[in-house]
Amino acid sequence: MRKVKEERVYQFGPFLIDFRRRRLYKGPQLIQLPPKTYAILEFLVENAGKLVEKEQILEKIWPDQYIEESNLSQHIHKLRKTFGDNPRSQDY
Repeated sequence: MRKVKEERVYQFGPFLIDFRRRRLYKGPQLIQLPPKTYAILEFLVENAGKLVEKEQILEKIWPDQYIEESNLSQHIHKLRKTFGDNPRSQDY
């Protein structure tokens, strides 16, 4: 993952995430993500290279709320699908 310029823009593979505009692109195509799914992605990118535990994600994305783990799992599944992740090749 590399940071582009001094803006909060990160590029990884064919993907580009623009924190300032809160957008994710694959090449020139804008990828629509639900707000919480995007927030999880942003949190994970900000913590790239670090071990992030599910409790940290829950605290950051849903502070002071009880959320079932299945809810988080659904958002992670959406991200994996967006990035074309599969068990044999976990690129992202």
